[in-house]
Order: sequence, then C-alpha cells, then structure tokens
Amino acid sequence: MKYLNLLGLVCLFVCSTMQDVQAQYLISAEHMVSYTKSKVDSLLDSQGVPSGVMETEYDVDVYKVLYNSTSFDGSNVVASGIMVVPQLDCALPIFNWSHGTISRRNQAPSASIGGTDILICGTMAANGYLSFAPDYFGLGEDDSMLHPYQHADTEANSVIDFIRAIREFCENQGIELNDQIFLSGYSQGGHVTMAAHKKMQLEFPDEFTVTASAPMSGAYDMSGVMVDVMLSGEPYPDPAYLPFILFSWAQIYDYFPPLEEVIKPEYYPILSEMFDGNYSMGQINGVMPAVPTDILMDHVIEEFANDPNHYFRIALAENDTYTGWVPESPMNMYYCPSDEVVDSTNTTVAYQTFIDNGCMDCDAIVASEDLGHTDCAQFAIIMTKFWFDDMQLLCPLNAVDTEDFQAIKIFPNPASDKVMLRYDLMQPTTIQYQLFDAFGKKLWAEQAYQQSGSYTKEWDISNLTSGLYFLSMNNQVQKIMITR
Repeated sequence: MKYLNLLGLVCLFVCSTMQDVQAQYLISAEHMVSYTKSKVDSLLDSQGVPSGVMETEYDVDVYKVLYNSTSFDGSNVVASGIMVVPQLDCALPIFNWSHGTISRRNQAPSASIGGTDILICGTMAANGYLSFAPDYFGLGEDDSMLHPYQHADTEANSVIDFIRAIREFCENQGIELNDQIFLSGYSQGGHVTMAAHKKMQLEFPDEFTVTASAPMSGAYDMSGVMVDVMLSGEPYPDPAYLPFILFSWAQIYDYFPPLEEVIKPEYYPILSEMFDGNYSMGQINGVMPAVPTDILMDHVIEEFANDPNHYFRIALAENDTYTGWVPESPMNMYYCPSDEVVDSTNTTVAYQTFIDNGCMDCDAIVASEDLGHTDCAQFAIIMTKFWFDDMQLLCPLNAVDTEDFQAIKIFPNPASDKVMLRYDLMQPTTIQYQLFDAFGKKLWAEQAYQQSGSYTKEWDISNLTSGLYFLSMNNQVQKIMITR
C-alpha cells in the first residue's frame, strides 16, 4: 500500500510536471549572431537604403527560437523563427514581421542569416523594438507537415504563440517589455498579420492588445477577389499559388476529395512531389501552365464556378481575414494599385467593409501608384516603420536633440509647394543636407558651414511628386510627406 501511494505521488508529480512543460511555449532561444548598429547600417546600404534613413540607434542580438504551438488538428507543433533583441536596458515594445510566400523550408527566416527577414527585424530592433519573425508551420525547423499556406488560423497561431514564448524568454532573462504590440507583414505576411490581429482581438482580448497593425498587399478576400482572379482564365505571374493552396488544404479539410481526382494526370504526379519543402516557388512555377486553372480537370472548374456551396468555396471563405470582425486598434493597409500578383481590390474591399461596419481607425494607403508587387514592398515597409515610430513609447536614449542640433522642426508637414526647416545649432558645424525619396534614392545634397544660433531654411518642393521623403542633416533624419 505504501508502495502504491508512493507510486501515485510520483505519477502525480510527473504528470503535473509534463503538463507544466506542455503549457510552456518557449523551448529554446539559441544566440545566432550579434550586429552592431554600424553593421545594420551597412546591410541597409547594401539593399539601397541609405544609413540614417532608418534611424538605427542600437546594437542587436539575433536568436533562433523554437516554441510550442497548435496545429490545424489541435496537436502540438514545434515551430521556429527568429527574434532580434536590442542591446538596450529599457521597457521594449514587440514588433512582428510576417514574411511572404515561400515553399522551400530552408528559405525561412531562421534558416537565412543575412536574409531580408533578419534585416527587417534587425532594423526595427536597432530602433528599440524587440522584433520577431515566425517561420510558419511546415517551414524552418518543422518538417511535420506541408506548410498550411494561406490558412488563417495556423498563421495566427504561429504569431500568437511566438509572442507568448517571447514573454517567457524576457521573464527568464530579466528583459522588460512594455504593453505595445505592433503587427506587420507583406504579401502572405499581410494575410498573416490580419489573421493574427483578428484572433488576438476576438479570442484573447485580456491577454493581447494590439497597438497597431499594418497588413501590406495581402490576399484578404480569398473567397471573392482571389476567386475572380483564378477564374479569369488569364495568365498569372505565380501560378504555383493555386496548387500550393490545394495541397496544403487537402491535409487540413477532410471534406476535400483526393487531389488526383481534381488535378489533371499530366500535372498531379510531378506537383505532388514538389510540395515537400525542398522546391522553391520559382521551380514549381516552372512546371505550371501560365493559367493556373489549366491544371484542374474540366468538371472541377465547372462545378466550382457554378456551385456556391462547393467545398473549395467553403474553405476559401473560412480563410477570409476581413470578415466577422472590426479592428478596434489602428490598422493601416498599405498596397500598390499596379500590383500584378495580389490584386489591390483585396485591400479596397477589406477597407470598405471595415469602414461600413464602423471601424474608427482603419485606412488603406497607396504606397506607390506605379510599382508592382515586389518593388512595392520596400516602400510599404518604410512607411509602416515610420507610422509605428510615431506610436512607439520611446526609451530614454531616443532623444530628438543631438550634440549639434536642438528643436528641429519641419513645417508645414504634410507640405505641397514649400517646406520650412527650423533648428537651433549648438556649436559651429558643417552641415550636410541630403534629401532621399522613399526608396533611398538621393535627390540632392548641399553643405554649409554655420555658426551656432537659430536658423530657418526654406526649400521649394513643387517639382517633387506626392509621397514620403527623408531629409538628412548630418545623418539626423526627418520625414517629409508631400501631398497635393
């Protein structure tokens, strides 16, 4: 009897310990690399973004994180991603970056040191944000499944549970967080961002308060706009998106038929082998016809086009991210009307729906009138960064003044024809003025030696087009918005 009682106590302890471990999100945080502020600046320079435009201030540490999350079937999944922590003793806001479409597992953020995702997170961390980017399920370290592409719930889980893991890491390391959470992402990452914001607000309002979110160029209207695109019969720049969704969702929704009954026999064998995490989207595009629906059997297209209750339509509607809610936190949706990959109507439909349903702080903002999907990203990301900066709770070291300048003011801002610059110069200094457009292109530069004192300068900007610009004074950067 004593033995049984002891065994029972041991079992109780072990079982409760296992539950505690399962309830925890952080598995590991492996330090990968540290970047000085100067290194971040040099990486930005290599991408055509001049140092000073992004206002970096701090050295940063990059970590590869493994964490527990929940898969589409309710089972546990070990997910991965990157976390970038500024070397700063201050209460930090959290910044999320969600990346665009990838199909090869080793293209994920945690597998690509020096890649774009680490650069974006590193830049934000060098500005005082604790930044992170999830790999998403089925990518990075997770080989347990095909990535659930454009599946809103698992996308949201990959973000939400990463934040929970970050909170555990910070508690263990004595890093203080403030209550700010900024969400952003481009292309598929735009869909992820809106899905995560929606789930946080509807399901975890006591645990998370989103400070602001910036979905960029995402396919939010899966059941409407994207259906029209696919049924148009027109060539599509990335036809691999369609089979990626089909193979992904066939593992999620048990009402999907076997895909060999959906995809033509000349395409099914090779496509079924290419979604294993080892092929890039470019390689898959290479075996696809220009018109994506040409891989589907004729009867499948006919049934889908004519049946409003078709199984695929039901799944698409479940993954619309703008329906069934209204954002209670500020949301700016950035997009480019000339986007050839993600139809910009996704953004305008989502925006109008939010406004019609009473959203008080939603906006749809054109990043550029002329740019396509790839080039639009840099403009949208820079605009997002500076919008977030306006809301960021500043640490003591984020001073507006420098040893050279004080009381810098640009007005009017936004401006149309002329802009005034007023500042106090604390000591005799040679000032290097430079103006950059939103893509980092230097438009003009001049320099002048000035004694200490108060100065006002006027510039004619009537020859510049509407948009965001950056004025650099000895690498002290000010934003100028031109509108007409």
